[in-house]
Amino acid sequence: KTPCLDRLRRIAPSPSPVEPKENCFVVTEPIALPGSLRRGMDELVFEEFGFASYYSAPPAALVARHFDITDGLVLDSGFSFSHAVPILNSGAQQQYSRRLDLGGKVLTNQLKEVVSFRSWNMMDEFLVINAAKEELCYVAQDFLAELEDTRLPLSEGNKTMIDYVLPTHASDKENRFGYSRPSVPKRAKGDPSQQEQPTLTLNNERISIPEALFHPSDLGLHQGGLHEVIAESIAALPRQLQGRIYNNIVLSGGNCKFPGFEKRLTAELRALAPEEYDLALTMDKDPELSAV
Repeated sequence: KTPCLDRLRRIAPSPSPVEPKENCFVVTEPIALPGSLRRGMDELVFEEFGFASYYSAPPAALVARHFDITDGLVLDSGFSFSHAVPILNSGAQQQYSRRLDLGGKVLTNQLKEVVSFRSWNMMDEFLVINAAKEELCYVAQDFLAELEDTRLPLSEGNKTMIDYVLPTHASDKENRFGYSRPSVPKRAKGDPSQQEQPTLTLNNERISIPEALFHPSDLGLHQGGLHEVIAESIAALPRQLQGRIYNNIVLSGGNCKFPGFEKRLTAELRALAPEEYDLALTMDKDPELSAV
């Protein structure tokens, strides 16, 4: 409880522009949160901050309310983990939910390790690498074919390779975490024509990092991918409900923002779902904020 309090104190404005006693506090919580942690949150909200009231719910429940879902499924793939949560009669169904212990944090840490091994040491630069991941990574529709294309040199049509310029003390506020630019052939060794900023060149990492969402075993995690988690969750439901749920799947969370994610997930799910079921996926313009 103490680390949580300390973190909230650091991010809360001081003095606060909000009077807690006159306001309600809304917080999201993981599905199946242990009761001891929920009681700790009660103490934090009422005794430490003094809010008049507060409401807590899993992100999937808030997403379902946002989309006015009566029966469907919410895939919530965020920072620490991913959940497939069926919604029945407008309520999140914990007993049918399935979890994947993989989220954006793992992907960023993996990218840190990859670039630190072959380029600059970025192990202490989580925010910089996270920004690079969010800007440059995307989901391949045919991973093996696109991976083969990354083997081409830049001069022979490699369209995946790109440079990410790292921030320096002189970087402006807009580029405080760095920025991307088209990759160019390396200058001849010793060419003094121009001083370069430190730069990471990303190539197959752009597709191999988010590929772990569909093949967690690539990172040593013995679980199914997101499409399999969704299929397992729906398969646990009574059979007469399954077709209705496949036809109303909502995507939420930051990992759904990868370009190509929705199209790839649709294809993977279509291969798993029974042929007689219609399949429909929906996503907000910014799925990271769907629960807000």
